[in-house]
Amino acid sequence: MKVLRGAVVAACLMGFLGAASAEAATECLTVDARKGWQTMESEGGFFFDAGWRGAWSVDAVNYDPVGPFGHSGSAAQALQPYEQYKYETSLPFGAMLVEMNDEVMSLDSFVQLLDEEADELYSAPHAFYAFRINDSDRSLGDNGGAIELCFEFVDY
Repeated sequence: MKVLRGAVVAACLMGFLGAASAEAATECLTVDARKGWQTMESEGGFFFDAGWRGAWSVDAVNYDPVGPFGHSGSAAQALQPYEQYKYETSLPFGAMLVEMNDEVMSLDSFVQLLDEEADELYSAPHAFYAFRINDSDRSLGDNGGAIELCFEFVDY
C-alpha cells in the first residue's frame, strides 16, 4: 500500500495522550473506475494515515493504468482534446475525486485537509465521503481498474 501521509502527528498524539488509551480503526473502500460516485461512511477520530493500492484508466484499451493522481505526460497530452469529458476540468483525467460537504477536490487536497485537522488536534467528524475517477458519467463505460483507499483513524 502506498502511503499518502506520514504518521508523525499520530505518534505525537499517542505520546501526548497515552498509547494505552488509543484505538486505531482502518476504513477502506475500493473505488471502481466504471462507476460514478461511491460512498464511504467514516466513524471519524484523529486522522492517522492514508494509503492506496491499485490502478485505473479513463480508457482501458488506449491508456496505461495510473494511480489516484491521474494521467500525466504524453497520455495527458493525448487526452487534452477530450477535456469536456472530465468531471472536474481543473484536475487530470483519471485523478481520484473526493466529495465532502458538497465540495469536490482531489485526493491530495482531501488528505491535506485531514492532515491539517490532525495537526491542529481536531477530530475528523463522523461523515459520509464520496470518491470517483475524474471522467464524466457518460464516459465511464471504457474505463478499467480500481483503486483501494484506506484511511486510519485513532480514537481516544
